[in-house]
Amino acid sequence: MSTRTITAIETTPVKRNFKPALAVRGSKNTHDTSLFLFVRVLLDNGVIGYGEVSGTLNWSGEDATSAEPIIREKIRPLLIGKSLADFSILLSKIELSIDGNYFTKAGVEMALWDALGKCEDKPVHSLLGGKKRDEINVKISISGDEQYLTDSYEEAKKSGFRKFKVKVGHGRARDLSRFALARQLAGEGTYIGVDANCGWSRDEADFCIPELKKLGVAFIEQPLDRQDYKGSHELRGYNLPIVADESVFTQVQLDSVIKEAAASDISIYIGKSGGISNAFKMANKANANGLGVIIGSNAELGIGTAAQIHVAAACSRLSDIPSDIIGHHFYTEDVLEIPQAIDGLVAKVNNEAGLGVSLLPEILRTFR
Repeated sequence: MSTRTITAIETTPVKRNFKPALAVRGSKNTHDTSLFLFVRVLLDNGVIGYGEVSGTLNWSGEDATSAEPIIREKIRPLLIGKSLADFSILLSKIELSIDGNYFTKAGVEMALWDALGKCEDKPVHSLLGGKKRDEINVKISISGDEQYLTDSYEEAKKSGFRKFKVKVGHGRARDLSRFALARQLAGEGTYIGVDANCGWSRDEADFCIPELKKLGVAFIEQPLDRQDYKGSHELRGYNLPIVADESVFTQVQLDSVIKEAAASDISIYIGKSGGISNAFKMANKANANGLGVIIGSNAELGIGTAAQIHVAAACSRLSDIPSDIIGHHFYTEDVLEIPQAIDGLVAKVNNEAGLGVSLLPEILRTFR
């Protein structure tokens, strides 16, 4: 009789290149290639769960190269031979296995949720308490200067996107020029926010925000250093939504944002939070304290995108600011047999067991 026992945990690195026009040119670096690690958990009843480590070295400090030995040497020994019947204990083992490395832990945890959903014949959003919505409003990041930004906008528009986030944090003149061009391209009524990725000083923020407000900016994401909660709180005086992203990896950091009233909304990643369970808990806590929740992105591939959608579906309240669920639209190649249903306006929620994804056969053959 099956006990839903974990018999093996395997991984494979997966590399995908961005569509050149959609490479993300942020304040600190450019993200144009993703080297992620896929995780496969096998159970004694034949069920297989899949997860994704969607970390990047120049943002989260993790990628496939760092994640593989941690999973092999630290996490896998703790889980082999254990049963999904002790699900909460397994999640605790992952969380306590190593300090930090949130995206790595999230990849394994994601695979356990997928396996549990398949064992129960329920979608992950059902395991989280039930689906609250069938669709999630989405936006996409566009970046670069002059022709790069024009190409980025046109590529995003071709994929169906009509709401945007412009990457700033490159100095006053460049930032205002970028946004003015985005406004010119998209038109007066189009929804456009900005993301500084901690790239502004307080003086730059105080200069740029009023000018951006004149141009109809919809929101300001992570304007200041991730620990500058006081400064972020003061910027709320401009009466624009302030989104905390890099400021919120952990529950403790969320508590600080809440205590200091440092944001109106928070951007929650599955990877940044350390997994589906923590992301969902943090979303609920944010909602309970009056913050809007955006499901943020580190340019997830197909498995990670599915996890984003399931958490977004189960959240009690999402922000009016669209989520960053983009999936395959960033990339020249997908990893799934059937792409996620994202048309540029919304991401549609699937109701299949687990995460509801099927990887390409050529990827399945590479797990070790």
